[in-house]
Amino acid sequence: MCIGGIGLTSGYWNKTELNHTKFIKHPFDNQKVLYKTGDLAKWLPNGELDYLGRSDEQIKLRGFHIEIQEIENTILQFLPNNSFKIIVYQNNLVCFHLGKINKENIIPKLKSVLPDYMIPTQWIELDFIPLTTNGKVDKNQLITFILKENQYCVDIPKTWVEEKLVKIWSEILLIKESQVSVQKDFYELGGNSLNLIKMAHKIYQELGIKLSYRQILEAQSIEGIRKLITNQNQSNEYCFYILNEFYENLPTLILIPPTNGEGLIYKSFAQFFNKQMNVYTLDLERPWEIQQNIDVQMLASKLANEIQQRFAQNTLFIGGYSFGIRLVYYISLNLHNLVNQLINFDGIIYKSPEEEKFLLNQFIEKEKALGKDLIIDEDAYRFVNDYFSESIQTPILHFKGDQSIVQFFDIQFLTTENVKIQYLRGEHENLFDDTENLKVMSKEILKLL
Repeated sequence: MCIGGIGLTSGYWNKTELNHTKFIKHPFDNQKVLYKTGDLAKWLPNGELDYLGRSDEQIKLRGFHIEIQEIENTILQFLPNNSFKIIVYQNNLVCFHLGKINKENIIPKLKSVLPDYMIPTQWIELDFIPLTTNGKVDKNQLITFILKENQYCVDIPKTWVEEKLVKIWSEILLIKESQVSVQKDFYELGGNSLNLIKMAHKIYQELGIKLSYRQILEAQSIEGIRKLITNQNQSNEYCFYILNEFYENLPTLILIPPTNGEGLIYKSFAQFFNKQMNVYTLDLERPWEIQQNIDVQMLASKLANEIQQRFAQNTLFIGGYSFGIRLVYYISLNLHNLVNQLINFDGIIYKSPEEEKFLLNQFIEKEKALGKDLIIDEDAYRFVNDYFSESIQTPILHFKGDQSIVQFFDIQFLTTENVKIQYLRGEHENLFDDTENLKVMSKEILKLL
């Protein structure tokens, strides 16, 4: 297939030999030339062109024309005693080689002489290069090797953020979630510059976090992006992530995790707020409430600073479950009037050593009734020494379990504003396991808007 016309260039710059090869005389007009594209095609009876492929080993990948032979020759310069065959599979360059090679050694050398888009993203070791009966490389057989290799190379997501990113990559790259490995490179899975733009937008839409195209490329993999999200701002040790579908200009509900430090306890709950509130949480990697050397007020100050930077322009609600309410209390003190409502999900708060001891004894007796021999270091559950002596100026919505051991505590002392109490069914430990409770809580919170 050749092209011509007034838009045709006069030739390659300083490449006389290539010009003689690629530019030919027009068969019907000696004053004009045609350009040999290297593509094979034929006219159909209806006047359309039927594209048949390439007449050479040149391919177009991610918008770039690539000569496969050039890549193979370059590899041979560094590994002259090996045999290679490169093919394109699912918009990726895959290099088959005989015998073992050190990828960590060869890839930097290739990058010193070839652009990134000409570097194979997958390397597969073979005992032989399969050939057809005509003596040509059997590309179908090579694809079979790729499928077999990929079948055992999928690293599954380990966190909720990675699960969310797997879904995003699957949707944008048009591949099954089971094919998305959290450790594989973005381009290795078939990404391109257009996908990169979609990726950044989708991450912001789904997780509420803005990442630049360069950040995503440098992170390379889902695992890398997850670490980047976790440490997006090096001055902050903690990262809030969204639990439901993100929409701009919605009120923000921030949920602080309970004893185990896992924000995912709120995942099902967050779905009740879709298109009405953006629900965020965070993971505190260890059980922060039992570390006696932790400065809870300092932790709350850091979280409040992060909240102020990210959510100060939003209508803001903050809640905490169990011991999580203690952090919420100090965060609210730091944020002053920025918090519209504090939400206490059966939170454990007491204002004196007597209340604390009563609660611990209740807990011990309950565990013993279940056949558990429980010994508790009372100091392990004491966050602060002042037992919450300072009042906040924020109204509180207080959810209590009707079978909870903490239902008897009055928290009016925490605030100078109104406290509304709503009872839920069940015990302290399983309030978020009951769908009816989730419905009641979400309905009451949405009434605050």
